Amino acid sequence: MIMVKRAILIVLIIAILLAVLALSSLNADRVIVNLYFFQFELALGLTLVLAIIAGLVAGMMLSFLLWIWPLQRANSQLRKKQARAAQNNVMMHD
Repeated sequence: MIMVKRAILIVLIIAILLAVLALSSLNADRVIVNLYFFQFELALGLTLVLAIIAGLVAGMMLSFLLWIWPLQRANSQLRKKQARAAQNNVMMHD
């Protein structure tokens, strides 16, 4: 099963790399990126790839802050409550 997961991961990585390569080669024109205080010139394909990566990172950070972190905190609080209830139950039986 581990070998199948690794094979799928390798195929997925190769597909992503091929997509990035195609996107970069088909969009080789130069563009100027102006960030108010400074500007620089990049290939359009690289600019698109960087924008996609920035969007993915921002999305992951938002999902962590809005969903994963609150659920982890609630889970931790429930575990503490359960441990206290179990401890109280043991004390009642003694």
